[in-house]
Order: sequence, then C-alpha cells, then structure tokens
Amino acid sequence: MSAPILAIGLDAFELDRVQRLAGGGRAPVLARLLRRGRLIPLRGECPDVVLEPWHGFVADAPLGAHGRFHLKEWDAKAGRFRLASDWHEMPRAFWWELAARGLRIAILDVPFAPDPTREQATIALAGWQVHDLGPRGSRPAGYFDELARRFGAPALGPERYGDVAPARLLEIARECREATRQFGAILCDLLARGPFDLVLAVLGTVHRAGHYLRDPGRLVVEGRIDPATAERLEDALDAVYAQADAMLGGVLEAVPPKTPLVLFALHGMGAETPWTERLPQILDFLAGGGGLARTRGWLAKLRRSPLALALARTLPRGPQDLLGRFTGRWLYDWSATRVFAVPSEGIGAVRVNLLGRDRFGIVRPGAEARALLDALEERLFGLRELATGEPVVEAVRRTEDLVGEDAPGRERLPDLLIQWRELPLERCRGLVAPDGRVLAFDTPIRASSGRSGNHRPGGFALLVDADPGPLSGPAGASVRDLPKFLCALATARKDRSASAPARLDA
Repeated sequence: MSAPILAIGLDAFELDRVQRLAGGGRAPVLARLLRRGRLIPLRGECPDVVLEPWHGFVADAPLGAHGRFHLKEWDAKAGRFRLASDWHEMPRAFWWELAARGLRIAILDVPFAPDPTREQATIALAGWQVHDLGPRGSRPAGYFDELARRFGAPALGPERYGDVAPARLLEIARECREATRQFGAILCDLLARGPFDLVLAVLGTVHRAGHYLRDPGRLVVEGRIDPATAERLEDALDAVYAQADAMLGGVLEAVPPKTPLVLFALHGMGAETPWTERLPQILDFLAGGGGLARTRGWLAKLRRSPLALALARTLPRGPQDLLGRFTGRWLYDWSATRVFAVPSEGIGAVRVNLLGRDRFGIVRPGAEARALLDALEERLFGLRELATGEPVVEAVRRTEDLVGEDAPGRERLPDLLIQWRELPLERCRGLVAPDGRVLAFDTPIRASSGRSGNHRPGGFALLVDADPGPLSGPAGASVRDLPKFLCALATARKDRSASAPARLDA
C-alpha cells in the first residue's frame, strides 16, 4: 500500500499538557513522535488574540476575505444581531485544487468544510464528531450510514451549551473517550479505502473535553458541582488525551512505516475568563460619564440567564433570530452609545457605532473614531482586578491593523479585539478603573456557559518523516501557512520530479 500524506488535526490540544503526559508515560505514542519529529510553533492571524482559525484554514483565505468571526454577528444595515447564515461551512476548500489536479483526497470531520454534496475530494465524512455543528453527511452519500451500521452511531453528541450538571459532565467525559476511540476506527477504515495522496482528519473530542473538563475545581468554586464530583472528574481531561494517544498508535499501525505525518493544533486551550459576557457592563463602567456606551442592564442580565441558555439550546433558528433582532435593537441606548460589544468566544470584541456604516451610528469616521479607540484601549489596559490589583487585559488589537478597509469581510468584523488574562476565579470579584472607581460583584462572576476552559494561543505542528524546509526564525510558522504546506507536500510526493521540497515558511 502506498503511503499518503497523513495530516491529523488535534483540535485545541494544549502543548504543555501533551508534553507533560508524554514525559509521564501516559502518552507513549506522542512521546515517540515528539522525539522523532520536528515541533513548529504556530501563530494565528492576530498575534496574542485567538480568532476562530478553521474557516481561514479550510479556504486558505485571510480573515478579511471571509469575515467569519462568530456564529452571531452584527448586521450593520439592519442594526441588530443575527445568526450568520454562512457560518457552518465554507464555499470552497484548499484541497479542491489538489483534487482538480487528479490527486486522491480523503477528508474526515474538518470543521467548517463544504457540505459533502458539493465536496470534490475523493471521499469525505462531515459532521460525525466535530466540535462545531455543521453539514452532516458523506461522499459517497451512503458512506455515513455504512459507518453508522458498522461502528455505531456517532458517540459525540451536540454540545449542550450551559449544561454542567454533574451527570452531564460525567457523560461528556465518557462520550469524549468513546468518540476518540471511534474516530480512530473510522480513520483506519478510511485509510483502507485508499490509496490516497492526502488524508486530512480532525479529532474534535479534546476540544469539547477542554471546554468542560479542564478545571472541575473551578466549577466547585462557582457552586455548580460538589467536591465529590470534581474529584471524579479530576483526571477526566488527561484520560481523553491518553485515549487520543492510543488512537494515534492504532492509526500509525494501519499505514506503512515512514508515512509522512503532520499533527497540528491551530490553537490551544486555557482557563475560561468570565469578562467577555460582562463586556457591555464593563464598557458602561469604563465610560465613567464619558459616554462610551449605555446599556439597558435588565436586558443584559436576561441575556446571561438560565432561561436564555435553555432557549438557545432548544429554539429553532427562526425564533432565535427574532430574539437577536430584539436584543440587538434594545440592548443599547443608541443615541448615547459610541462603542458596543459584539458576540465573541473567549475574547472581547468591540465595535464603534460608526456614522454611515452602522444603522444607529453617531461616531464620525476618521480622527474621531481613532481617538475613541485610543481612549478605550488605554482604559482597558488600565483595568485592574479588585482584590489583587492585577491587570485583566493581556492584549488589545485593532482590526484595521489586520484587515484592509476595503476587504470583502471587513464590515462584518469588530473594530477592537481583547485577549483577557487568565486569572483564578477567586480573583474575579470586581474591577478597578484607571481613575480609581470600583465595580464590585457580590460573588466571583462566572461564564454562563459553564465552561472551565476556552481558546488560547499556542498552536503547533509536529512533522514526522515530512521535511518542513528551512524556517525563518524562532517564531515558527503561521496557521495560514499550513494549507499551502499540505498542498505542496502532497504535490511533491505525487510528482517526484518536483524541483523543490515542500516548505512550511514563517
């Protein structure tokens, strides 16, 4: 059997955890691969701030071209939040170029990949166990049902956002282990259907586990679970990593020795930070009479309530969109709001209420908008946690520094991106503004999602028996380099007369 290029996405793997488990004997396969391979740090499109990377990876397109930022986005013309109709899949994929050149491509559970009915790969499976919901099916059409008959129904069910009851957390731990094992069996089955030139598969189970199982002790502090449940869950995330290691061992036994292997994570996972959900309130607080934003507090609180979470889990798209229309219109007093928070995951995202761009805009473009963002950025960096005086903001980035003003996706994006510092939950009792004013909370604030982990920088690629080419400097490579690298690697392997090796350049 000829060997393909085997690329396996380890979605949201924490490199530190991988190295700890490998060093401690719980991840022997990864330990062996770390010794044999070359580890390359991966940085995202926005330095120090974690943006959703999969859309850009799939389409080999920059953020400014596709504009996908969050499932819920701001409709500037209508003046409301809405569910993004094009969030769940990209219209094209980078591997289509290879397919058009006659290479045989196999795709397994790549987040936000095109619907299998439009897929141009030789064989594709979508929506089996990806962390993010999207199109579900296969090419050929009957492959999905065949796998379900042979390996059982998908073991990883949809995310139940906000449900962190003890029984549910234990179920997540079991689901993630079983789904990892099942993923390995399906990947081996797919490999046997070759030969292929490139096999690209993404394991999504550790992403789910990292969100909900990363820090059970945090959930005790939040009053969500009891200490006994936390003790049962203490090793749950490591156990999913260990299952992933065993899965990799089985897959590598199914391919010839010296098969070129690319293991990669586009971002890492770290502690959840609770500030994003309170960003409308924080903007009010930072204004201090300076007119940054004016929210209707009762509506902001309602949006974080258990009722809102239950509706988000159960309502179909139409009613959810109507709720977004209502909250988008009435959450802010637009006549006095110069900046406002937009939906985001983990990071904070702020948009200027810009005259001529946004329906209720009051801020003039140009010098006035830039001065407003300058002032806001200074105040954000000046925010301190109440008990310790530690800063709560790690990095702030301007979208204008990342995306050209004329980029097709620019209007969909926020104007300011905030990466919060990781702080123990006990230190999230309040904030102190640069001018000394205090915003205190009765108890440590918590994320309504119940997640104890969220996306952090720290992606990596581990190349084994695959020449990375020279790297320019210690910073490693960009996430955006990976699609090009995989295409070049597969093409060079297919065409032995290629004059230059594939490169993964920084």
